[in-house]
Amino acid sequence: MRIFSSQSPFSEHDPAARWNERFTWPAWWVDNPAAGTPPFVCAYRLPLSFDSPQTLRFHVSADERYILYLDDQRLGRGPELGDPMNWFYESFETTITPGAHTFWAVVWSLGERRAEAQMSVQPGFLFAVEGEQVGLSTGLADWQTCPLPGWDFIDPMPAVWRGDRFRISAPFPELGRLHTLPWQPARRTTRAMDRIVDWDLHRKRRLQPATLLPLLSRIHRPGKVRSVSAPPTSERSAVQAIPLVEGSTVGGAAASLDDWQAFAAGAEITLPPHCIRRVVFDLQDYLVAYPEMIVSGGAGALIRLSWEESGRAAPDPWNTHKGHRDELAGKYLTGLADEYLPDGSAQARFAPLWWQAGRYLELLVATAGEPLTLHALALEETRYPLEMESDFQPADTRLRETLPLLVRGLQTNANEIIVDTPYYEEQQYTGDVLVQSLCHYVMSGVNRLVRKAIRLYDSSRLPDGFLQSRYPSHKTQLIAPYSLWWIHMLRDYLYWRDDPDFVRALLPGMRATLEAFRRHLSTHSGLLQAPYGWNIMDWVPDWDRDAGVPPDGLAGESALLNWQLVYALTLAADLETRAGEAAFAAHYAQWAGDLARVSFSAFWDETQGLLADDRAHTLFSEHTQVMAVL
Repeated sequence: MRIFSSQSPFSEHDPAARWNERFTWPAWWVDNPAAGTPPFVCAYRLPLSFDSPQTLRFHVSADERYILYLDDQRLGRGPELGDPMNWFYESFETTITPGAHTFWAVVWSLGERRAEAQMSVQPGFLFAVEGEQVGLSTGLADWQTCPLPGWDFIDPMPAVWRGDRFRISAPFPELGRLHTLPWQPARRTTRAMDRIVDWDLHRKRRLQPATLLPLLSRIHRPGKVRSVSAPPTSERSAVQAIPLVEGSTVGGAAASLDDWQAFAAGAEITLPPHCIRRVVFDLQDYLVAYPEMIVSGGAGALIRLSWEESGRAAPDPWNTHKGHRDELAGKYLTGLADEYLPDGSAQARFAPLWWQAGRYLELLVATAGEPLTLHALALEETRYPLEMESDFQPADTRLRETLPLLVRGLQTNANEIIVDTPYYEEQQYTGDVLVQSLCHYVMSGVNRLVRKAIRLYDSSRLPDGFLQSRYPSHKTQLIAPYSLWWIHMLRDYLYWRDDPDFVRALLPGMRATLEAFRRHLSTHSGLLQAPYGWNIMDWVPDWDRDAGVPPDGLAGESALLNWQLVYALTLAADLETRAGEAAFAAHYAQWAGDLARVSFSAFWDETQGLLADDRAHTLFSEHTQVMAVL
């Protein structure tokens, strides 16, 4: 079972060890010497045997991801998303009965084809055991490894930010078949450590205990069958170009809605040779889940499982005209797909390594020369256990009716990080988390996700003081105004949660961020000059040419950016006051007052009775008025 560890499990450092080994763990990161360059999927295993019951406490991580098993039991998935200086490990404790057992793991690294939120140092696996059984750790025990056959990687269109999807031509590994794989000794790479003390920091991960509760795991059926058809081809783009029809449009085997509805409920269904079926399931809720399919026979068949949020008005994955989300007739599905290629074996289990998201599930099955039996399709929901714990009873029942939709949206965005969208980007943007964190505060007592986000943003700080706008991310993106929203997040956390020490520890980072803006003040006007990067504020139609950047927000002096800095300075002054830092509070209050005065002087337009967006007083927006009022 998962356990929580708030400090290093190996805190008894050896003072007699060499200076750069005193803070290392008695375990090594290991890898597969034959794996080559990512992307690849590997397996690791350690067969062992005990004469008496043993209680083991151990800690597991991987670069990039792992699924860990003890015999036939899955112990967990991980590691929690982080960055190299916050590389998380999960902790477990289990009692093992006498006899032979096997720890084994499926570990994968997608390299350049990974999701943008997935960071990496060097592919590898870590299993570190405490106490008398420390010798079972990777790098000490005889851990074995092998590349897993049957995994290929496909274009993730339209969700290009989420990393490649999977084309799988071999059943998912299971304990009884591990002996058939070409095992070789795992190779040591680097010592595991939670404090980096070394000649250099290259290819190092600072291990930190996992911060989150285990993600929810709940099995769902595929839902209601809405459409059954027999397209003339299984080619993806051709199928996507065929508009949907409600009900069944074909006859013969595996053709009726009742046939497929029975399959959705748990019955088997067999497709004859040389048959194509396209089946659309309505999950009747938005779901983030790991799909799993069990099949027999059907060598040479193609199974494509696609997920979509809604039907679209045109066969274009970028088409945003979706209409009423309940309606499918005449619409098109262009979803994110995984593909399974059965090898003819019985009870073959196919499961992608990462979850999918959406409301509609499209199953495309094209058999070759053999019949194919579909035994089961299950969807394992995965999300953070965020629930509606508060009460909302408005007099207007229409508001009450929207509540389940709003809660579900927050739940599906809550995973190992707070994502902007689970379907398209799966990234943690400061602007999105600012709003979602307020919702977390009012609906539940959950703090872990927000605290993790605030800490990771602090870890993202660039040398000049700005924060990255989305993090974790292996691609650096700078939206300077988002650094100011992070200060807003600190103040919200202080007022919504009684945890002043957490906020106080982050104030040095806040000061560094504000100094980054100070370096962009004009010595002539005293106004903020537009910082470098993408200074997006909102998708205003008149700002489309500059990708949501307000007037003079690319270069020059933007009223909106200046007023946001004034607002952030007032928040900073309040935070410093609450922390008992009177000198800092006075400094930021003075700066806020000075900048407000020069901003009002530069942007107030007496004729319009409004604050202009630009120095020339030619453009005006609600955004600038609202920010100035704040």
